[in-house]
Amino acid sequence: SIARQHLMAIAADPACALPPATLFLMGRLAEHHARVTAQARGTLARHWRKVRGRRWKALRATLAGLRDGAPEARDPPADADALAAAASAGSASTSAHAQPL
Repeated sequence: SIARQHLMAIAADPACALPPATLFLMGRLAEHHARVTAQARGTLARHWRKVRGRRWKALRATLAGLRDGAPEARDPPADADALAAAASAGSASTSAHAQPL
């Protein structure tokens, strides 16, 4: 992994002159990253199998059929803004004439 390579480069650099305890902890950190990466690969492989399975393919085919049979989206009418303004003005005038309880 990139992190492991970076840690190895730092540890091998004689100009750094890191104490043994630091080098030990860097090794443990590299091992930890390797374990986490292996676990992530396993999790990804399990989930990937589910995505590529028979049930997923059936769902994808069903959704494609629904998409193909759906009417195409149309642009809103040119006077949609005027209709929206009239609707909001109508609701404002209705609330102004409301009777108190």
